Amino acid sequence: MLSRKRRIILIIFLVICAFIYVQEGIRQYNGDVKAPWLLKQAVEIVLLATPESTNHLNHFQLNKSPRHKHLHCIFQNTSTKTVIPFLSHRCVDVRLATHSVLNKRREDAMPVIKQAYERGSARIKLELSNYVAEPQPFKDRICRDNPQASIQDQMELLQQIIENRKLRIFQSDSQYIRRFRDKYRHDHSSDELIDIDYPVDIVKFYLKMMNTNIMYEKAYAVGQLGLLGDRSVDAVPALISVLKRKDINRDVPGSSISRNKNYSLHDTVITALGNIGPSATDAIPILEKKLLNSNHFDEINIRSSLYMIDNEKKEHLAFLIKELNSQLPDYNSFFIMNRLNRIGSSAYEAIPRLIELAKNDDELIRQDAREAIQSIEGSNEALISIFGEMLNNKNPRYREKAIEEMTRYCDYPEIKSMLFESLDDIDPDVKYLAVRRIFANEPENELILPALIEIINADQPATKAQNAIDMLRNFPNSDSSDALPGLYKLLNRNSNMNITGIAEMILTLGGDYDVVVKRLLEVLIQADRTRRIPIINMLGKLKPVPDKSLPVLHQIYTRFAGGILRHIPSRQ
Repeated sequence: MLSRKRRIILIIFLVICAFIYVQEGIRQYNGDVKAPWLLKQAVEIVLLATPESTNHLNHFQLNKSPRHKHLHCIFQNTSTKTVIPFLSHRCVDVRLATHSVLNKRREDAMPVIKQAYERGSARIKLELSNYVAEPQPFKDRICRDNPQASIQDQMELLQQIIENRKLRIFQSDSQYIRRFRDKYRHDHSSDELIDIDYPVDIVKFYLKMMNTNIMYEKAYAVGQLGLLGDRSVDAVPALISVLKRKDINRDVPGSSISRNKNYSLHDTVITALGNIGPSATDAIPILEKKLLNSNHFDEINIRSSLYMIDNEKKEHLAFLIKELNSQLPDYNSFFIMNRLNRIGSSAYEAIPRLIELAKNDDELIRQDAREAIQSIEGSNEALISIFGEMLNNKNPRYREKAIEEMTRYCDYPEIKSMLFESLDDIDPDVKYLAVRRIFANEPENELILPALIEIINADQPATKAQNAIDMLRNFPNSDSSDALPGLYKLLNRNSNMNITGIAEMILTLGGDYDVVVKRLLEVLIQADRTRRIPIINMLGKLKPVPDKSLPVLHQIYTRFAGGILRHIPSRQ
């Protein structure tokens, strides 16, 4: 009997041990951390009390949600050593709150942070690498004094996380991939970036991210796999398995294929398979099956992907072109143009309709049409023709639109030369816009200053004349005295222009002191209180202080004028 009781007690004990082991295993799998029990429970209570998902946020952004605030309150009263393990937590809000605390304590906490970086797991090291990063511009003193984590170190840590089953990939980890790509871009041409050789298994990276239960991160991983093209051939089985699920039609916030629209994981997977191309032939049966029960939006998406996988299926391309020709310029036409952009040169029959859409009044539709034309043509001939037609339009506002949109293509010599030709436009506002676009890329171009002077001296003053005057300040060592006639004209205009700025520029260029003072006093007498303040301040700064201002300042005496009067010697 005693032996039976012992066996029962032993069984109960083993069951309890197994339960605890399984429970701890589940916690570790879910991203639980090694921290004091009460602290972990407090964090879990906050997460359960505010279950809204904010996992799409980058963990370096300052999230102002209630959940983040509550977590921050918990962590700010906890030691740095205890907080750091939460950088491995599954929830982005927890990691975000941890980072916000570490950022506030950065200088004082550096010894603990460095120790955790040296002894921590690959995940902890990766999360802390930005505190011990290599020297970079705009970084604070702490980073510059601790050059320990280079981009190569970070990529090695990523590879360890990919290989470690217990460590999860977060969507925010992709920042290190982007950082490597940006570093590579400085030393290589854009053509070489297409075949970039990442120092980590990039496909395995996104496949592991797909294992998350967070829908946004799963959709992000799928989209990135698609952007890798045929390099993602090993991901095709996983994408097909996702497509077979019944719960993937739920909307996912944000998407690389949308314009302010939510797409489901279903849409994102279909798009990714099309981007992978002929390497995704195994997906054709399930895509064709879904085509039988699809709505109009899905049909466009599925047909474009089927054609990209097998370009012998001409009927799908014909359908897309037919839809583009029959659709009014709206959201559906945007979506079709987006698909034709991906298809490329095979969609040449769509060019006439795309040229029509490239002249539409809607800026976004024009932009989508131009991008599709460029992708299909593989050249800039149609773009040059479209912009040339816009620049020859009699309406100056239409010419302004052309210049704004041309700046996206200034890397192409033909379009860049068209932008420079706009410096001769008869409308000063169009001319100014061209100057501003050129100045943004070539601030020292010798054609900018003469064009600015012409804008200021224009017979019909530009609405942007004040902006042109302000831009003139960027050429302090150049002779801009030719702008004085236009500046005098603008000084005498009854408008809401910055009268003090114009006066200051006239004096800087050696203009007539008495003319400027006379005009400032005329405006001062007529102006309301808001406009008087800067004029009074301007008069107080003039050297010598104008005697003529004394009677006027006494007349409109304010506390601002009184402050100036105390510094002006009384003259009888």
